[in-house]
Amino acid sequence: MNKPLMMIIAVLIILIGFFGYRHYQDNKFKEDFRKSIQSVPEKMRTSNTILPPQMAKFIKLDILVNYPNIVYYIDVKEFKEKTLPSDAKAVFNQDEGMVCKSFFSAIQNLMISGSKHEQKLFLELIKTENIRADLKLRNAFGENLYTESAILAQCPEYTNAIYTMNNN
Repeated sequence: MNKPLMMIIAVLIILIGFFGYRHYQDNKFKEDFRKSIQSVPEKMRTSNTILPPQMAKFIKLDILVNYPNIVYYIDVKEFKEKTLPSDAKAVFNQDEGMVCKSFFSAIQNLMISGSKHEQKLFLELIKTENIRADLKLRNAFGENLYTESAILAQCPEYTNAIYTMNNN
C-alpha cells in the first residue's frame, strides 16, 4: 500500500473514533438524565429531607414518573373541602406557572455546574423528548383542588435558560 492512502485511512480512523466517542458520551449523558429523573420517586422514599417534619404532618408529596411525563401530587391530609378557599385560589392564580418555576429552580444547580455542552444537551433533551410536568393539589379524599400542566420546553424559564446559555 502506498503511504498517502495509509495516512488517509489513519486520519479517518482517528476522526471516526473522536466523533464516535463524542456521540457515545452525548447518548450516555442523555441516558443518565433519564435514569436520574426516573429514580426521583425512589430517592424521595429513602430520604426524609423533602419536607420538614412539621409540614409532613399535614402534607404528603409524591412524584410519579412515567417518562417523559412527571406528575407531582401534593395531598393536604387534613383538608376535606371540595374546593380551595378564595384566598388560596388567589395565591395559586397569582403564582401561575408554578410547575415551570419549581422544575427549573430544582435543576438550576445542574445548569450552573454543568459544562456548556451538557447544558445544551440537557435543554435539547427537554425539547426533543417533550417532557411534561403536572402538579395536582388534592384534598384528604384524593380529589383535585388545583391542577396545572406544562410542557417544559414551552416554559418562559426554558427560554431564559437558552438565552443565558447562548450569551455566556
